[in-house]
Amino acid sequence: MAHTISREQRQRRLRAEPLSSWRGWLVYVRCVADHPPSTQPLDALLALPNPPATVGDLLRRLRCRQCGKPPAGVALRQSARSQVWMPLKLPAHLEEQSDGMPGTARVAWWRR
Repeated sequence: MAHTISREQRQRRLRAEPLSSWRGWLVYVRCVADHPPSTQPLDALLALPNPPATVGDLLRRLRCRQCGKPPAGVALRQSARSQVWMPLKLPAHLEEQSDGMPGTARVAWWRR
């Protein structure tokens, strides 16, 4: 018997995962104001004082370096050459702040 969970449940579980379980991955962040996407190794973020504990904590803390707004899109990538991506859906309150239109379909910006 197959067990399936909805996309939203999968994202909720992902946001609850410890960020340390994603060591070695990169985080890609796209700004709402179309500033250039930012890439950071998660290991560098975990090495900072008071690092985010979960993936959801990371999503709540992320801001654009240039304008300080919440991201429009976030994805984890296994490595710079890898084809393995893990798109992250922002929590509803951040999604509403990012573009003003909750529930807007996100573009696969990380594959452009």
